[in-house]
Formats: sequence, C-alpha cells, structure tokens
Amino acid sequence: MTEKLYEVDSYVQKFTAQVVSCTPVPGGFAVVLDRTAFFPEGGGQPCDTGRLGGARAVHTDGETITHTTDAPLTAGETVDGCLDWPARLDAMQQHTGEHILSGALHRLFGAENVGFHIGSPYVRMDTSRNSWHRPRPRPTPPCALTRPYTAGCLTRRRWPAPTTAAKRS
Repeated sequence: MTEKLYEVDSYVQKFTAQVVSCTPVPGGFAVVLDRTAFFPEGGGQPCDTGRLGGARAVHTDGETITHTTDAPLTAGETVDGCLDWPARLDAMQQHTGEHILSGALHRLFGAENVGFHIGSPYVRMDTSRNSWHRPRPRPTPPCALTRPYTAGCLTRRRWPAPTTAAKRS
C-alpha cells in the first residue's frame, strides 16, 4: 500500500519515493510508488500533476495510487517527486471556499451539500434545496457569513438553476 504523504502534510511539495512498478498503458506508463504526495482524483477533486524523476506525472487515481507518466521509470529506483504547487494550492483554496459556502447555506436555509466539483477556474456545488425563497425574517446573506473567511479574495457569481424546459432540451 502506498504511503499517502498528503494525509500527514497537505503542504508537502517535494518528496522522494521508490518505484514499486511501472507498466505501459495507453497514453503513458502506470507507476506505483511506495509513498506519494500526489493527491488522486476523486470525490469531486482533481488529481495532482507534476514530475516524477524525469517523467511528467499527468494523472493520479485509484485505490492503489497509480501515477500516469509520459516516460517509463525503473522499478526499484528512487525518484524525486515534485507537485505542480500552484494547481494544488488553487484546488485546496477552492475546497476550503466550498466548505465555507456550504456551511453558510446550511445555516441559512438548511441546505445540504450533495455534491461538488472543483475545476479551474470555477467550483460547482449541488445542494438539497430546490427552492431558495428566504424565510421571514430575512436572514443574514451568505456573503456576509463567508466574508470573514475569504477576506475579499473570491469573485462571487450566481447562476440560476436551469428551468424545467431547459433541462429537457
């Protein structure tokens, strides 16, 4: 089993690991390491990318964490791993913002977060509320609840849900 360094330190950017296996697959090579800082794709979050030795790591996924690289690595060798840090930090910040907004919508409307997708440059969040009519008296707006945590670093936009007619087309 691969040691998941990101579970201990989500800010780790560089690491060393031993190559357990390397197998040719369509689009590159499936590399398994004894340890990794690359977060795998899943749960609405994108995978990390970066470099493993001289190879570019373009995708990470699976229960057994598999790194898809553009060049082969030799089983048994020690490689240096380096994350694409700006992309990782962006995903971390989007994930934090999703939690803050989700908490505010739950507090104000009882809405449950039933799914989300982090993607550059936007986050999509699905909630359990079909109607957003405000109860009386008017509650604190979501932006007022989230502002102390975001310190003006977010651009907020709201897109209305598609109408029933639009969903059919």
